[in-house]
Amino acid sequence: MDSKANMPNMAGVRYMYPQLPSQNTENNSETNPIPLIGPQYPIPQPTKTPVSELMELSMRMGIEAKFETNELPGPSHLKEFVMTCTVGSITGQGKEHNKKKAKQAAAADTLKKLKESDLYKNHLFNRSSKAALSSHNNTVGRLQEATAKKGLQAPEYEFEPPVGPPHQRQFSTKVHVGTLTANGTGRSKKEAKRSAAAAMLDNMDCSNLSLHVPAKKIAFNPASSPIDPKPILFCKAGTLGT
Repeated sequence: MDSKANMPNMAGVRYMYPQLPSQNTENNSETNPIPLIGPQYPIPQPTKTPVSELMELSMRMGIEAKFETNELPGPSHLKEFVMTCTVGSITGQGKEHNKKKAKQAAAADTLKKLKESDLYKNHLFNRSSKAALSSHNNTVGRLQEATAKKGLQAPEYEFEPPVGPPHQRQFSTKVHVGTLTANGTGRSKKEAKRSAAAAMLDNMDCSNLSLHVPAKKIAFNPASSPIDPKPILFCKAGTLGT
């Protein structure tokens, strides 16, 4: 069987190639098709080097990272450098033919040992403990959440002028929630606000606070002299003026 007989006739078939738009803007979409654009791939973000990652971690842990370079003897074209990195009690080394690569290798070795050490585990534990403690000490936020859950009005704070010399300022703050009032003092305005919020939380736990906002009282001043209206008299039709 002849395979050429089954082939389609390609005579007269034209191939369309993408063209750049011309300077003429009239009917540009019809005469000049938009060029084809291939798939867009995300641009890879630069990753941190072992040295930069180690320096950031050591700063968060409050430990200084130290590097020391030693040059091994040998011919100039085959020189080797040994870099030693020390972070606290953790020590790592890197050996390469130039100082920059040796420093990166030493940092990578130290970083691996540091993340496997008890020093790093204690750092993570202390960090989580501080985060939990700070959220617990945020009495202003806790009071805001407590009033919202109970359907109470939002806390209202009153700040009084500070008293005392400039180096020993004392701030006072009042907070109102419904019918309750609590006071707080501190060395700063923020500290006094937190103290008042903590006192209000204690008062809310110990009291049976109403869920309804107390209505504001409107003062009523009676008139200086009582009004004595006169009765209205009605006349029959046709008798007006008689």
